[in-house]
Amino acid sequence: MSDTSQYSNTMTDTAPAPVASSRSRMPLVIGGGIALLVVVGLLVYVFVFNTMERRLIGTWTEKPSAMPTFAGYKPVQMTFNADKTYSASVGLSGTWALDGKLLKFTPKNPTTVLLPPMAWEIESIDANNLKVKLGGTSMEFTR
Repeated sequence: MSDTSQYSNTMTDTAPAPVASSRSRMPLVIGGGIALLVVVGLLVYVFVFNTMERRLIGTWTEKPSAMPTFAGYKPVQMTFNADKTYSASVGLSGTWALDGKLLKFTPKNPTTVLLPPMAWEIESIDANNLKVKLGGTSMEFTR
């Protein structure tokens, strides 16, 4: 009997080492997974869905400039559609193409001396502001 009492005493004298349960690590794994999904989602949005082309689509109204205007002047409105067509409040329409920062317009009517193909250099664009340069002239548009 003395042999069995010796074994039982040693087992009660030392406590077993704490073992981390899988339940205590579960919130960390879930939180890390959610954080990873958020980062991947933001990267996809920035590099796939938030392209310059997508920001351009919609209706833009020319901001009044500091230059004097004539009586009856109305700011130009440009509408860029997802199907690569455009229309302007001054009666122009046609197709558009984006080549880097160069926005190229091809009028619906055959090009003539009065309506040549036109290209704007996009200086900056965000959700509500568009700044372009045509030759040496800068123009600003807003939503």
